[in-house]
Amino acid sequence: MNTDYSKLLTIVVPAYNAENDIARCLDSLVLEQKYMDELEVLVVNDGSTDHTSEIAHSYERAYPCTFRVIDKENGNYGSCMNIGLSMAQGKYFRTLDSDDTVKMRGLVQLLLAIKETKADLIVTEKIKYYEGDSKSIHYPLPPQVPVNIDVDSSKGLWQIPNLTYNMVVMSMTYRTQLLRDIHFHWHENIFYTDSEFCYFPMKHVQIVRFVDEPFYVYYIGKDEQSTSAVGLRRNFDSFKIIVNDLVDDYLTVDYTLPMFPILKNVVEERYLRYFYMYMLIDGFKYRKDILAVDQKLKQLPGLYHRVAKKFNFIGHDYITPYRMSAYHPKYLLLLLYRKIAMSKTIRNILGKDEIYGGIA
Repeated sequence: MNTDYSKLLTIVVPAYNAENDIARCLDSLVLEQKYMDELEVLVVNDGSTDHTSEIAHSYERAYPCTFRVIDKENGNYGSCMNIGLSMAQGKYFRTLDSDDTVKMRGLVQLLLAIKETKADLIVTEKIKYYEGDSKSIHYPLPPQVPVNIDVDSSKGLWQIPNLTYNMVVMSMTYRTQLLRDIHFHWHENIFYTDSEFCYFPMKHVQIVRFVDEPFYVYYIGKDEQSTSAVGLRRNFDSFKIIVNDLVDDYLTVDYTLPMFPILKNVVEERYLRYFYMYMLIDGFKYRKDILAVDQKLKQLPGLYHRVAKKFNFIGHDYITPYRMSAYHPKYLLLLLYRKIAMSKTIRNILGKDEIYGGIA
């Protein structure tokens, strides 16, 4: 594992069959030479069968001091990130999806912030870009957030209203040594492992720096994205693994941790919300999974009922038959009737709110 931090920032770009988007992505990382010398971009080609590798290598040849291409067998997002972290030469570390971009000014401001910070985590702003109608939404930091200074995370920072909306993987840049010190490791060969980057290192963050500049441009609206509503249905087994791992860890978290509100938001409001909603959409095969998660939630006083109250818009009248049908087949007809009544409404909700926008 490399420990020579000869660069300020490492950006890992996992790429699989991304020939249509990766040039746009990598173009956004080309800056003035003085900044390029401080930046490392690791493009991890995850066994692509198209021209992704060829395109990426063209940037490596053009900007050899900044771009490096790693060609590997397919192993999904987590394997790309693990390789990237092991090879990173940047003092700070983050990810960029191959179909997304960064804002040039935001990248420069991030590099400047790294020069003068000792923070464990740097948080920047994001933009969502809806490709279908060319609409963009900027998510600024709340006005109460102290910007461009190092902040002790124990000083009530995480109680600031709406700050949780900014604590997503697109906005997070961690100190590389922190990730290595906690032996952070992404799951491999499954989807949705980017959530681990948002949750697990957060427990160890003591100093934070906020940069009030849009950095990440997240393109949404493609059905092929694993984080779209269609993608989540297709890869729901991966999502279940991540949810269970998050819940297992969450049950052991010290509630007095300063950053607990962020951890709570990730688990209770982002992941469990979609977990239960998709249980209702995708039929009887998931009813036992509901019961398994229920039993975990009941291990902490108040957690089960707090989560149930949070999802009151779904309605206990619909969730209860799912739980009961795992034990009593007579509930299946009632469940089928109620499922038909609810499915259209839930699909409308999920069709308009892509999973990535909700959980990351």
